[in-house]
Amino acid sequence: MLKYPFYVYSVSNLSDARYCAGMGVEMIGFCFDPSSDDYVDVATFQGIAGWLSGVKIVAEFGKQPTEDIKYIIDEIKPDFIALADASIAFDTSVPVIYKIDLAKDLKVYPPAGSYLLLENSSLHLSNYYTNFLKKEVAEAYQLIFATGFAKETIDEVYNVYRPYGFAMKGSKEIAPGLKNFDELADILEAIEI
Repeated sequence: MLKYPFYVYSVSNLSDARYCAGMGVEMIGFCFDPSSDDYVDVATFQGIAGWLSGVKIVAEFGKQPTEDIKYIIDEIKPDFIALADASIAFDTSVPVIYKIDLAKDLKVYPPAGSYLLLENSSLHLSNYYTNFLKKEVAEAYQLIFATGFAKETIDEVYNVYRPYGFAMKGSKEIAPGLKNFDELADILEAIEI
């Protein structure tokens, strides 16, 4: 069990998915954007998901046509969807996570109550805090930090910013069934109860 909700996104292999589920990750995301290097098709997803239990599934999309997104949602019935563009108007009963690049200005704000996945590894979280979080925008959203923390600082970051949770991107296998979990393991072990 983990102290904070944790989301591992862009998972593309069974090794990542099973490891994350076993460690108590709350959400596991699969990318259904065919233009992404992390793309998984519905059949591959179903093969991986069949091995999972106890996690919430996130269907992740890029700038795909709405009809394609709706088709995949109907096929896999995810617990959440993640959209790469805050300007996409999408009517769904499934909770939405909007991926927000902290290095870019947010021109369109997602609907209040949405989850925001804040990411950009080249920007320190505290630099952006004054420009975004301090404007009380954070009060309208469930924030998931995918940047600005390390195993040594995750508790401090949680105590200062009070996000909904944290996230890390999945990674490729070295070879089928062969995977290095060091970075992910360090973070998850640091927040294990």
